[in-house]
Amino acid sequence: MNESIDQLRSIFTEHPAGIAATKPLRKGVCVGLKIHGVDELFTFERTAEGVRINGGKQGATDFDLVLGSAAVANICSTDGDSVGDFGVSFLKALLRETDDERVQVKLNAGMMSLARNGYLKVLAMGGPKVLGFLAKEGYIGPRGIAKAVRRLRNS
Repeated sequence: MNESIDQLRSIFTEHPAGIAATKPLRKGVCVGLKIHGVDELFTFERTAEGVRINGGKQGATDFDLVLGSAAVANICSTDGDSVGDFGVSFLKALLRETDDERVQVKLNAGMMSLARNGYLKVLAMGGPKVLGFLAKEGYIGPRGIAKAVRRLRNS
């Protein structure tokens, strides 16, 4: 398949933090995945059994990610075992400048759908580590959330 996709699959199916981060997600939610510079599309899907990452675009997605291979490697080699540790690595990748080191997000769903599908619960699982990082970057409170959503919609 693809080395970066295999690394992501391993995190979400074998690493305790990756498995924990997927539990709040509603069964059937899908996220589009694309590795920068690779033509093939993939779909992350939360199933009753856990997580499945398949080749191809399969149905509607809540959001689509374009991940640089270096970003995937950095996220997957995160020091620490908590959802917060991985959350901070993911958020740092959103702020990177070069395509190979960053993650780009295209939101397809509104805030209500994202909340209903469990993504805000995953964010909350990041706890003080994620909140501290968001505060440092100016993404706290209603204005910070609006700023983050604007950034995601425009990335």
